[in-house]
Amino acid sequence: TETNAAKTGYALTTTYKVSGDESDDATATLEKGDDVTIELINAYTSKEVTVKIQKADLDDGTELTGCEMEVIDNDSGEVIDKWSSVSGTAHDVTVEFGKSYTLREVTAPLGYALTTDKVFSVDEDGNVTYDGNLTSDGVILCEDKLLVSDAKIGLTGTKKLKDGDISKYNFTFSVYDKDEYDAYKAGGDKPKAVSTATTQDAKTNKNGVVALDFSNIKYEFDDLKVYDDAGNLTKILDSKTYEYVIVEDIPETADKKGYDKESGIKYDTAKRILKVTISYDAEKAAKLVDKTDVKLSVTSNISKINLDFTNSYTDKKGAVINKSAETGDTNLMLICIGLMLMSMLVIALMALRRVVTGRER
Repeated sequence: TETNAAKTGYALTTTYKVSGDESDDATATLEKGDDVTIELINAYTSKEVTVKIQKADLDDGTELTGCEMEVIDNDSGEVIDKWSSVSGTAHDVTVEFGKSYTLREVTAPLGYALTTDKVFSVDEDGNVTYDGNLTSDGVILCEDKLLVSDAKIGLTGTKKLKDGDISKYNFTFSVYDKDEYDAYKAGGDKPKAVSTATTQDAKTNKNGVVALDFSNIKYEFDDLKVYDDAGNLTKILDSKTYEYVIVEDIPETADKKGYDKESGIKYDTAKRILKVTISYDAEKAAKLVDKTDVKLSVTSNISKINLDFTNSYTDKKGAVINKSAETGDTNLMLICIGLMLMSMLVIALMALRRVVTGRER
């Protein structure tokens, strides 16, 4: 009988050799005076364990697709496994107890930094020791840092109410996704605005013009990601274009031409179309490691859009009332009357002079 033959981390296989007969269970019949040689032969095979490896975003833990990965045996330098990561699926790798391995990312997803090599090993109970982070259930995380920073655009404009005190009103303005806005105008539900502006509490200059400051429209790198119906990331776009409609919010009491009978104000019904394209330098991003200096680029036609809104008072028929013109006509009439009175006074004075002169003669 052999005792203490087991070796930690290895499977033990023992064969027996009795007088030249080798087998797993060798037996021999002995008679008095016989010589018997018994030999125990132990063979040790390293135990294999399975570890799970998953790719994820370093900041928010989002699972990443398209990372080319490999595991290297540090003793032999041999690549024992290679695969391409898939969102939602942890990859199984079979390794041996007690040995050291290197997890290497060969190719990172577009927009992410290439992760440096990480070393891991597994003990006899399957516990993983790893240079990086593990999930609560022991899954090895190979985490990539996003290189592309977010971007935003801001819109500014003006608002003027002709011949009226604009501070008495709160005019509002909205930016909508064009497709959603068109669907709303065709009878659908009113969409949520992506940006808004208001004249409330805004500063008015001496000409009665209010400066409009729209809330920023923000863009993230995630906006370039494309997912399938199952929620798996399938690709990352190089660029993406958005189209918006910028409008003045018109009260429901106004007609299609923007005339509101309750306030007597003719609203601005014009639609301004804003086009925005976001993109990033994928080639530059792919060459960076542990840096975040690739910015999401934003281009638009803002400079070509007139965001100066003007409203006017109207009469009951919807005709614009130009109060300044009325004031001008009144002033002109007063001037004419004044000139007429002056002319009459001059004539009267001349007539009086003639009378006086005649008497003197």
